[in-house]
Amino acid sequence: MVTGLPIGLPEDTISLDFDGSDGELLHASGAVRLDVSGSFYAGGTFTTRKRSEYELVTLTSGEQVLVSIEQLGVAGSEAFMGMNGPYENEDGSINGSAVGIALHDVDLALVRMSAVDAADTRSWFALKATAEQGDLVGIESLELFSEGVSVEINSGDDGAVNFATSFGPGGMVIDTGAVDASGLTVEMSIDFSGEARTLGPVRFSIYEIIYLNCFVTFEKRSGPLTVTDGVTTAAVSVDQLLLGAHVDSAFAGVNGPADTDGDGIVDNPSALGLQLTDVEFGLGLFKPQDTADTRSWTSLKAEVGSAESVGTDDLTM
Repeated sequence: MVTGLPIGLPEDTISLDFDGSDGELLHASGAVRLDVSGSFYAGGTFTTRKRSEYELVTLTSGEQVLVSIEQLGVAGSEAFMGMNGPYENEDGSINGSAVGIALHDVDLALVRMSAVDAADTRSWFALKATAEQGDLVGIESLELFSEGVSVEINSGDDGAVNFATSFGPGGMVIDTGAVDASGLTVEMSIDFSGEARTLGPVRFSIYEIIYLNCFVTFEKRSGPLTVTDGVTTAAVSVDQLLLGAHVDSAFAGVNGPADTDGDGIVDNPSALGLQLTDVEFGLGLFKPQDTADTRSWTSLKAEVGSAESVGTDDLTM
C-alpha cells in the first residue's frame, strides 16, 4: 500500500493512499445517468472502481468463471424502474410515456462482471438500492406507495453470480458515495446467493377496491399483446412489466385498506369488504412500443386461500 504520499500543487496537496492489494485500479467519481438493461434508470453522484485483477466467481449453476469486475455506487439519486424510462428527462421535465415505479432519494450499488475468455461473451450484473419513497406512475387505475423501499436484482446471460460463495458470507462491499449523518461512508453489501428481482415493501391500491401490502418479484418483457374492444381484435407490440407476489393478507372492498399499517391486524373501522389471506397474485402492466400510441392496459389475477368479512356483523364466511 502507498500511504499518504503527498503531491504538491499550487494551492493544495493530494495524498495517494491506494491499496496495493487491489492491483492496477481505476477509481473515479462525478455525476452519472445510469441505464441498466433498459428497465432501471438512475441519475446522481457516483463513485466507480475497476480493478485490473480478475476474480474466479461461482455461478448459481455451480460453474466457475474468471471475470473482470466493475463497481458503481450512486448516492442521493432519483431512479425509475419500468418501461419507456427514464421518468425524468435530462432537462428535469417528466416523461409522460414512462410506466413503472419512480424512486426518490436513492442510494445504490451496482456490480458488472464480464467473462475474461474472449470466446465467452457472457456478462452478469447485480444491483441493490434503497429509496426513501416509491410511487407508481403512468397507470391511472393503480396506486402504489412505499417508504423505505428496496430493490434487489441479480441476473445475467446464464444464471447469476453466487456472491455468498464467491466472496464469502459478507458478499462484495461497495461504496455508494453517500455519507451518513455521522460523516461515515455508506456502503452496501452485494451478498446474493441466487437470482433475484424483488421490490418492496410496497402498498398497492387497485381501482381503490383491492389493497395489497407485499414484496414483489418483477420482470420486463417485450412482445405482442392481443387486445379487443368486444367487436374487433388487434395485435399490439408492447413492453410488459410483470409483477408477482405471495401476500399474507390483502383487502377487497370500500374505504380500505382494513389493515392500515400492514401488521396483519384489522384496524380501520370504516373498511367494508373482505379481508383476504394467503393470496397469490400476478399483475401485468402493458404499454405500446409505439410512443405515439398513448394507450395502456392492466391485468390482474389472484388466488385466495381464505376470506373473512370486515365491517359487518351480519355476514360470516
